[in-house]
Amino acid sequence: MLKNRIQAAPAVMPKPVPVHASSRTIRNDFLHHPPELPLRVRRMVGWFNPARGRAAPHGDLGLAFHNSRYLRPGSRLELVIPLRHGSQRFEATVVMVREQREGFEIGVWLHCAADGARIRVVEEICRLEARLLQRRGQAPRDPTATTH
Repeated sequence: MLKNRIQAAPAVMPKPVPVHASSRTIRNDFLHHPPELPLRVRRMVGWFNPARGRAAPHGDLGLAFHNSRYLRPGSRLELVIPLRHGSQRFEATVVMVREQREGFEIGVWLHCAADGARIRVVEEICRLEARLLQRRGQAPRDPTATTH
């Protein structure tokens, strides 16, 4: 018989960690704005919308877009997305910056949770318009051009 038996260590089970209720509802999604469509970015230094207050970004949705310039994380921005019948404005904070070959991918978190549904619709319109432009072989429209 074997005198030196190897004994298995007793099994250790991990302790369950309680999950915070809000972590089940936060999605942490970034919608990706089509790079061929215009998006204007304006830094909001010292300016804020009093109706929305100075609260930290909240909600469950953000937007990722390409920008030729570096934007510092934590910067407050006003995003303007021109559409055919007017522009849509959103307030956001830069939360992600990734360097790319030709510029930066910027990820922003919206300031107002109610803007989440609106930006989903706006970005769907942008994706459809980008697809139409690609099929037609047209260049993207100029956001500064006025159409009456």
